Amino acid sequence: MILEALGAGEPLWRREWIREADLIDLTRDRSAVTKVLNRLARDPRVLLHLRTTPNGRRWLLERAGRSLDDPVVENAAGEDPVRSRVRAPTMNSQALQERDPGPVSTPEPLEADAEDEISCTGSDTLVRQEGPYAVQIAGLRRALGAIGVRVLEIDPVPQVGPTVIRWRVLLKPGERIDTLRRRAEDISREVGCDVMVSQQPGDRHVLLDLPRPDRQVVPLAPAIAALPKQDVVPGLWMPLGVTPAGQGVALDLATLPHVLLAGATGAGKTMAEQAALVSLASRLSPDQLEIVIVDPKAIDFAPFAPLPHLRGGRIVTEPEEAIDVLRELTGPELAERTRILQEARCPNIHELRARRPDLGVKYIVVVIDELAELVTILPRAEREEFEREVLRLAQRARAVGIHLIIATQRPTTDFVTGAVKTNMPTRITFRLPARVDSMTIIDQAGAESLLGAGDMLLLHEGRLQRLQGYFISMDEIATLVTELAQPKERT
Repeated sequence: MILEALGAGEPLWRREWIREADLIDLTRDRSAVTKVLNRLARDPRVLLHLRTTPNGRRWLLERAGRSLDDPVVENAAGEDPVRSRVRAPTMNSQALQERDPGPVSTPEPLEADAEDEISCTGSDTLVRQEGPYAVQIAGLRRALGAIGVRVLEIDPVPQVGPTVIRWRVLLKPGERIDTLRRRAEDISREVGCDVMVSQQPGDRHVLLDLPRPDRQVVPLAPAIAALPKQDVVPGLWMPLGVTPAGQGVALDLATLPHVLLAGATGAGKTMAEQAALVSLASRLSPDQLEIVIVDPKAIDFAPFAPLPHLRGGRIVTEPEEAIDVLRELTGPELAERTRILQEARCPNIHELRARRPDLGVKYIVVVIDELAELVTILPRAEREEFEREVLRLAQRARAVGIHLIIATQRPTTDFVTGAVKTNMPTRITFRLPARVDSMTIIDQAGAESLLGAGDMLLLHEGRLQRLQGYFISMDEIATLVTELAQPKERT
């Protein structure tokens, strides 16, 4: 409507006509828009030009204090045809005439009509963007323009995942992704929701993730069923989540070799641990796998108490007992497994299980929940011993088949040190309260902008990937554990 009004008022602008792209840049400033429209509203010959849309005509009339019955309105058709001739703008004039833009002096970030034309391939081209996501792409373009970021292209077909809608944005030459990262909060304010900025190595596009209005729950059972069979591709396979493109991601814990998780209360880290345990226990028998669960709250993992895979037949809930279990693993168990590997002349447990299956050496997976709470309640001397045992396991236990899954609610540099990060390169973060917490876990910001309830960032092999974690109910866990506790019924 602004461009139409300017076109209609050509006599006022003939000497100072500017290119359309520059005009768009100028009208990004709301104060400039107001000044332009006020100037046009003072000239009655501009108010009712035939090329002005109905809403635009009504708006200009209201600004000028006139009505549709005004004599100026009735005589508008008798204007001098030379004075009323309009210079054709570079945009599609017919498309502009069909638009119903509504008030433009106070635009709202996400109130574009799904049928509106949205400029999504650069400021010099106007295309029609329809469908349920036209609102978001319109809001993104306005937000990027408001902070002064020049966009060459926004892919009109987004990736729609269970949690987020991912837009691929191609910036104009000279624009920096660092600018978007620094202004992520400003973009979020403009569009009215959290926006995460990222980029995949080797891709020219910048990725902007916006929340999906109709968020979906991703069940765990189909993901486990889709994993390769244990006799075909052996390993400790764990389904982690689904990408914004809809692809499932599963990793082999035996090759990671450990996982560090962080997340605030309710963010989804306990659900991720439970999903990993369900996957491991349902695919490997107690003769192939032992599980150690350290649960200082004694609540979250209670349904796993009957699991036949548990080392010692019980869940560890006391901090002192947790230290004893870790000391046993780093002492006699580690020494015995090292001796077996040396005698069999095998470099790791994978080779040993392939060459000497008769030895029956099991995998051991240690799950430590709420590490921060566990460490806090220990006396200082025992706390230091506990941290040493965990670090020793992380450093030496990979080859002998002992793997760690550690979760913490409050990531601090006291524990998540450089040595821990080196030995636990695979790290997962759920929503965290502060940017500094995200930096502690994945060495960059982003976790503070996650949506919670399973929305995660996976750092694996130096690459960061956003996933939506799987969901499994407590009833499903209890049913599965009950079935696993009855060996005679297992197939």
